[in-house]
Amino acid sequence: MDRGAALKRFWSGPLPWLAYLPLLFWPWLWGMPDQAQMPLILAVLALFLPLYLLGYHWPDGRRRLAALGVLLLSFILTGTGAVWTVLAIYAAAMVAETRPARQAVMVIVAFMLAALAVGLWRGGPWVLWVPGLGMMALASGAGMANAAIRERNRLLLESQDAARQLAALAERERIGRDLHDLLGRTLTLVSIKAELAARLAQRDTVRAEQEMRDVAQAAREALAEVRAAVTGMVASLPRELDAAREACAAAGIDCTIDGGSNPLGQGTGAVLAMVLREAVTNVVRHSGADHCRILIAPLGGRVQLSVTDNGKGGAMQEGSGLQGLRARVMAAGGELLIDSGSGGTKVLVTMPDTGAA
Repeated sequence: MDRGAALKRFWSGPLPWLAYLPLLFWPWLWGMPDQAQMPLILAVLALFLPLYLLGYHWPDGRRRLAALGVLLLSFILTGTGAVWTVLAIYAAAMVAETRPARQAVMVIVAFMLAALAVGLWRGGPWVLWVPGLGMMALASGAGMANAAIRERNRLLLESQDAARQLAALAERERIGRDLHDLLGRTLTLVSIKAELAARLAQRDTVRAEQEMRDVAQAAREALAEVRAAVTGMVASLPRELDAAREACAAAGIDCTIDGGSNPLGQGTGAVLAMVLREAVTNVVRHSGADHCRILIAPLGGRVQLSVTDNGKGGAMQEGSGLQGLRARVMAAGGELLIDSGSGGTKVLVTMPDTGAA
């Protein structure tokens, strides 16, 4: 523990408040107590100090019992000429920081009423004990305010910790979705080209060598995209259109792209790029199609992206990839529809484009 923390802990504890304990004896300035009362006063102080210093750190229930003991010790001093309400003030302050606060208030009120009753019965001159009742209220009020501040600070720290955990969880989910989208398409392309290179290795070594170069290039691009996903960089729609054309060509699928020349807002373009990547990956992997059409059309402040194939359809399952895309699109205020029938599959996404240039 550093020095600053140690000092803070010291001043927030019970020990500094003992500086007010000498007020117990201020009547001795003009008259010492009877010698027969000194052992009683010393015995009360000997019991008070451990009860106060230790009880201050006990759990709330035991702490209130310790405070009750301190209050009873104050009553013992009523016939000694000392300012016995000083100990009653310590008792009220001990209770003030216990919880629940409503019970603490009830206990403090009971302590004050008991002190008032004892004071009226045998408290001695009013100047020695009446001000102490007001100080009981002030000390307990300050203690309760201090406890409330500490409680709010604790809750604030907990909420900040929860916010950090949620942010970390959201970031992990984002990276997971990005890596799924990135690696799904790239690994599909690598697999197709590697299989093609293996088939060409015996009869067309030049073509096989070129295919393996394409595999190496795709791997390098995938590595760059993974780094971009981890650092939070957004996807590029024009780059995804080029990658979609390349992936379809490698799989022997004729790809037609219409639109995509109008500038889009960065956020809209990033989400559409992710949708396009997942949709084309599913076309290449699962559709069995020989033709795929990609259409991007602006609709007056909104934009539509559709990916349509003429494959077998009907067999498309909405796995974690498409579920993640649906969450992205909905978070951006858009809508994702999938129509997979016997004539093929169509993925249609409509999104607002408030950031368009």
